[in-house]
Amino acid sequence: MARVVTFGEAMLRLSPPGRSRLEQARTLEVWPAGAELNVAVGLAKLGLDVAWVSRLPRNPLGEIVLAHARSFGIDVAGVLRADDERLGLYFVEISEPPLASRALYDRAASAFARLDPEELDWPALLAGADAFHVTGITSALSDACARAASDALRAARAAGAATSYDLNLRTRLAPPERWRERLEADAAAVDTLVCSVEDAAAVLGLEGEPAEVAADARDLIG
Repeated sequence: MARVVTFGEAMLRLSPPGRSRLEQARTLEVWPAGAELNVAVGLAKLGLDVAWVSRLPRNPLGEIVLAHARSFGIDVAGVLRADDERLGLYFVEISEPPLASRALYDRAASAFARLDPEELDWPALLAGADAFHVTGITSALSDACARAASDALRAARAAGAATSYDLNLRTRLAPPERWRERLEADAAAVDTLVCSVEDAAAVLGLEGEPAEVAADARDLIG
C-alpha cells in the first residue's frame, strides 16, 4: 500500500446553519478543515496509508482536529502539540445568488504559524513514504513555515518520494509576487505542480488554454 505524507495547517470552520448570515446566527456548525488535511482525508478514504504532519494547540479545539484525522485512520504521530497557543479559525457564510458566500479568517499567530522548523525531523517523518504533498498556503503563513515546507520537499526528494505542490493562491495571506517567490525557491524539489489557470495567470503571468498554460509553467519553473 502506498504511503503519503502531507504537511499543513488545520483550522476549524464555523458556519451558520443553512443560509443564515453570521450576524443572524445564534449557533454555529463546527468542522475541521485545511488543504493538506483534506487531501489526507481524501487519500485515506481511497485506502492509502496516510500520515499528516502539523502543529496543534494542546486544548479541546486541537483535540477536535486530532479526533477528526484519527477517525479516517490517518497517522497523526507527526503532529506537534503546543501549550498556551491557539488554533486558527474561519467563519463561512454559504449563500445563494445574488448574494455571494463569504469567509472571515481568524488565523493570525496560530500554533502552526509559530512552529519551529528545527522541531521537525523530516527524514524520520518521511520514512517509508512514497509521496509527499504540501500547498503554497503553508509557505505563505510565516517564514518559519516556508522553511519547514522547503526542508520537507528536499527531504522527500532525497528519500525518493514523489512530491506534489498545490499553488492554492490566497491573496489574503500574501500577494501573488510572494507566492511566486516561494514557488521558484522550491521548484527544483517539486515533481508535480497543481495549479488552476486563474492562479497561473495571477502568480506566473501565464494565460491561454489549460494545456498551453501547463506547458508554459513547466518551461518557466522546471
